[in-house]
Amino acid sequence: MLIKLGIVLVFFVLYVSFVYAETLCKPANVAGRFYTDNPKELDAQVDAFIDDAEVNLSQDVRIVAGLSPHAGYIYSGPVAGYFYKAVKGRDYDRVVVIGPSHFEPFYGVKVLESPCYKTPIGALDVDLDFTGKLIDAIVFADPSLSRNNQEHCLEVQLPFLLRALPDVPVVLILTGRMNLKQIEELSQWLYENAGNTLFIASTDMSHYHAYSEARDMDALGIDAVDKASYVEFLNGIAENRYEFCGYDAVAIVKRIASLFGADFKLLKYANSGDTAGPKDSVVGYMSGVFFVDKDKGVAMYSKEQRKTLLKIARDSIEHYLKTGYRLKVEVSDPALYKERGAFVTLKKNGQLRGCIGHIIGDSPLCEVVANMAVEAAVGDPRFPALTIEELPLVEIEISVLSPLKKLDDINDIKIGRDGLLLRRGHFSGLLLPQVPVEFGWDRMEFLRHLAVKAGLNPDMWQGSELYKFTAEVFDEAQAFGDEEEGEDK
Repeated sequence: MLIKLGIVLVFFVLYVSFVYAETLCKPANVAGRFYTDNPKELDAQVDAFIDDAEVNLSQDVRIVAGLSPHAGYIYSGPVAGYFYKAVKGRDYDRVVVIGPSHFEPFYGVKVLESPCYKTPIGALDVDLDFTGKLIDAIVFADPSLSRNNQEHCLEVQLPFLLRALPDVPVVLILTGRMNLKQIEELSQWLYENAGNTLFIASTDMSHYHAYSEARDMDALGIDAVDKASYVEFLNGIAENRYEFCGYDAVAIVKRIASLFGADFKLLKYANSGDTAGPKDSVVGYMSGVFFVDKDKGVAMYSKEQRKTLLKIARDSIEHYLKTGYRLKVEVSDPALYKERGAFVTLKKNGQLRGCIGHIIGDSPLCEVVANMAVEAAVGDPRFPALTIEELPLVEIEISVLSPLKKLDDINDIKIGRDGLLLRRGHFSGLLLPQVPVEFGWDRMEFLRHLAVKAGLNPDMWQGSELYKFTAEVFDEAQAFGDEEEGEDK
């Protein structure tokens, strides 16, 4: 009887928690106006917009940001579909959507702090941890984007996100009047804390010009998005050479993209005269993406995430050396629980003092880092176990690994980008991407040393199974170098 009562109580608490959370969600405010409020019709419509888009963009590039329009779906939906076709199914930890306030004048930006945002086809979770850090860091970021706000520019993106990137939480930022200093400060913070984030500027283009005039003006705007600096882009807005209602959002995203070293690609341009309206007075729409070649190694982890992982590594070693027990790892950032392979390298006075890793991404990254840090300290057979007295003299480096990819052609190996794994029967060896750079090896020397690392003769890399991978590498000097000297790591 008590067991049944306990089960009922648990389900009741879960139900109440769910209902309470639902009451805190921001409700959709333009469903039935900018897009249909019929769930079945909305699902079908958004899927059709995405499926009908023809996007030629390799999976070997990483999309870091982009532009998508926000008018009524019959007008801009066919253009927005191109952006969401490009990002559909890609791996992100969050999506930051930035758009302009059309109705309420204010200075700075407003950020939504509700836990979720409802649409007719489901609710999107808000990344409250990231949102809270943003509000704490940016003095002009006001957490007053209320549940009752009637703005449409952010909401119009959400059904598309539910179909293209389901289960990815969002951060919603509404821009008011901003100056250059604020644009620079916000974009810099977003870039430094980006990690694995997709940034979207929600904006339409020219408003209410004749068809041919609009196309000419929008062509200038597209060229500015592609080639101008964010300052030059804003100068063009001020001089009325082109129009973007979300010009501050575009400037923020352009600056973030430039910090990533990203290139721009226009996916689709059309105006309302092309989609569902008359041609005497049209509104322009574009979809475009900022992308980098994955070989450039765009940071998957923000500065704060890197600091957290490095602190986990150091704390885990210290705890084990003092107690003989493993440290139980608990972090609040869900990105650090994603399953990833990783190596932890210890150096003392610039010399290797231990290096152990877990190759396959089958465990939470934070736990892998904690365990490999301890193994590097006491389990590397090449070195005696680290002592607690040595720990302050040790520098820690972490390499987070991408999934393994079978190597069919050794000419595809790029020094400085690729790490290698060799397997031959019960022999195996791995070298991280930074190793050939440190020793000045070329491709053939890399392969020969890899074979030796596996316990084979140097030329026996031939006939062995070879796999390549990339690694995001960071150490304490990089992560904590901007802090005050003497601050505890």
